[in-house]
Amino acid sequence: MVHMGNEVDPNAFGSWLDDTNYISGSQYGTILVLGDARVNMNDSFLNSNDYTYSAPENLYWSARTMSSSNGDSNMRYNLTWSFSVDSGFKYLVRLHFCEISMLVTDINQRVFSVYINNQTAEEKLDLVALVGEPLSPLYRDYVVKVPIETEIRKVFMLISLHPNLESKPKYADAILNGVEIRKIGLECLMDFVEIGIQCLANKSVERPTMGDVLSSLEKILSLQKSLEEPEINVVKMAM
Repeated sequence: MVHMGNEVDPNAFGSWLDDTNYISGSQYGTILVLGDARVNMNDSFLNSNDYTYSAPENLYWSARTMSSSNGDSNMRYNLTWSFSVDSGFKYLVRLHFCEISMLVTDINQRVFSVYINNQTAEEKLDLVALVGEPLSPLYRDYVVKVPIETEIRKVFMLISLHPNLESKPKYADAILNGVEIRKIGLECLMDFVEIGIQCLANKSVERPTMGDVLSSLEKILSLQKSLEEPEINVVKMAM
């Protein structure tokens, strides 16, 4: 798990590492830090049916964007992270986004594409359009198959962002707040255990509702079934 900029509180799955060591290429972009405004966690996360989800609010207080306000310069490169993973497995890749720039407050101001291992995961990502407002977090889940490489145990998973100018947005830029990568088999087991722990809470108000439990179990089942999917390398999960 990596964050961009500010220190982030650990969660049930471990600590958040600084993304600087994972940047690939000579272009590092720039860190954007939220000022006096606050992130709106209520609608997107506190009422989410994904009961196993837990990311600290301060993950969204900073982000990495492309380094230049000059759109032509940004169009010449991809902002890319490289992560060492084991070959021959499928992974849940969760990307965390929040539009925290005070310059981006409306739809079609920042639109960008997301690539995982050089395959399109998102063609046109407009965070304000998806969430309905700035300063509201959003995460997207993808199942990524990493093929077995002959005699190579460790390979690199690439996550890249690039401006999409098809709709003529105001800025040629991209933004990312955090990345989580987990092997799917382990992800399913950890989620299942987390649900069980929450169901055993002493106070009834701390236990998930039956609807929340069913929703989380459906997600786990969907992830597990993805292990049996055909040879598709990047699959976006339903939110």
